[in-house]
Amino acid sequence: MKKYISTILAIALLFSVFTGCGKTNDENKPFDVKAGDVFTVRVSMEDSGLIKSMALTIYSDDETFEILDGKWLNHQAVIADFNRENKDAAIAFKDDTNYHGEIFEFTVKAKKDITVIDEGFSVEPVLKNEQNKLQCNGISLSYIL
Repeated sequence: MKKYISTILAIALLFSVFTGCGKTNDENKPFDVKAGDVFTVRVSMEDSGLIKSMALTIYSDDETFEILDGKWLNHQAVIADFNRENKDAAIAFKDDTNYHGEIFEFTVKAKKDITVIDEGFSVEPVLKNEQNKLQCNGISLSYIL
């Protein structure tokens, strides 16, 4: 019975990560960068619901891109941190907060000449209200050259 419940919970978690928080922005067009070019990736979210904290993990090809810096786009947080080495970020609020719109951005340097496509980066969010994990609604990425 425990194995059955664990399997159901794992499937539910995968469903929420890959469907509820999947990228929703199909407006990005591929663009070319040369080795050494720097650009920004902006993360937007449709609706967080009421949260106390959020974590983001950034996924990209380390042989192609170097993450230079990252920052939360909210100044009302009690904690707003970015760890470049781990490519993750955390934010926490004193009160329940509905966090949406443009929430985070990170700066990237190309290590080689490449065409950047939407699948070049992904961001996995984890939203919490106290100890309860919440489902995310629509993460999208946009690029600023």
